[in-house]
Amino acid sequence: MYLDIKYTKEQIAEKKEIIRNRLIETSENITGGAFKCLSDADLYIVYSLYDELFLEHYFRDHFKGKLKLLFSRQLRSSAGITRCIYNLHKTNPEDYSFEIKIAVNFLFDYNKTDRDKVVNGYTTKDALEAMLLIFEHEICHVIEFLYTYKSSCKKQAFKTMANELFGHTDVYHGLPTKREIISIEYGIKAGQKVNFNYNGKTKHGFVKSINERATIMVEDEKGNYSDKFGNHYTKYYVPINEIKV
Repeated sequence: MYLDIKYTKEQIAEKKEIIRNRLIETSENITGGAFKCLSDADLYIVYSLYDELFLEHYFRDHFKGKLKLLFSRQLRSSAGITRCIYNLHKTNPEDYSFEIKIAVNFLFDYNKTDRDKVVNGYTTKDALEAMLLIFEHEICHVIEFLYTYKSSCKKQAFKTMANELFGHTDVYHGLPTKREIISIEYGIKAGQKVNFNYNGKTKHGFVKSINERATIMVEDEKGNYSDKFGNHYTKYYVPINEIKV
């Protein structure tokens, strides 16, 4: 299977613990399981540690291209994403280019709910463990791209590699979303009827979606949006703290 590397559960647990401890010792930002600040430089430390301890220096010795690693505030639903250049199969190995992005908001919001947070089949103990598991998933994408020029974590080949290398038993994350956190903190959720003030007038509508702000649909016969019943609405983007339930 691709790298032809397979570890026992005990070996995987030992290597993960070594990486965790060495990252805490090396990083200027990561001093424990929770953090308030992260730098892209931390991901390059993680990458080097995984290449050494799990991948037998595969990237150091064989990868001739470029791998960009960064944290992102733009990712909303995915905890991580991997991109590669177009027409990889027609590209010289020294011109290969990959980019791994990890969603930083999921990590900073990790402790805003008390429920279990399961990532790749692991019930995580803190944000640091979640971050490392996300990285493991994304580096598997890079490896699969290098071997097959395409990658899908829904396919069995990917799942087998992730399991043999890192002990993953699933490919999804269950980290707290902005929508979930807002529901807990403000009692607001999608579909709920709410009120808000707009230009000195009280508007009545329902919550269509939630991100940094709530999207609220207000019934309006002149509105540009309509539902299957023929009702027309105007859309408003409203700060969460200005909404009344």
